[in-house]
Amino acid sequence: MNTNEEFLFYEDESNRLPDGHAHRRETARLTTHVPVRFSPEMIDAVRSLAQREQISVSGWIRRAVSRELERLAPPETMVGPTSLTFVCDPSIDEPQTSNPYLERTG
Repeated sequence: MNTNEEFLFYEDESNRLPDGHAHRRETARLTTHVPVRFSPEMIDAVRSLAQREQISVSGWIRRAVSRELERLAPPETMVGPTSLTFVCDPSIDEPQTSNPYLERTG
């Protein structure tokens, strides 16, 4: 469904009714907003994959980042979503982290 079709779909009040029971989040709310820009082709691909998996685009991106962090860091360093601390240093091209397994060498 493209953006125009979504607009037309939700314009009908019957399509804005809750689908199932309400539930509270089991985890704490997110604390930081990080603006990220994507090419139109990349965001279209993400939107398509997120729709196929029936999750939000933001949720799909958070999950992809989480999986990449888990892939790069040994399991014993991943205690929770805030276990890594990244520091931006304009003198280098890559982010630095407090996790010694991810720090650059040489």
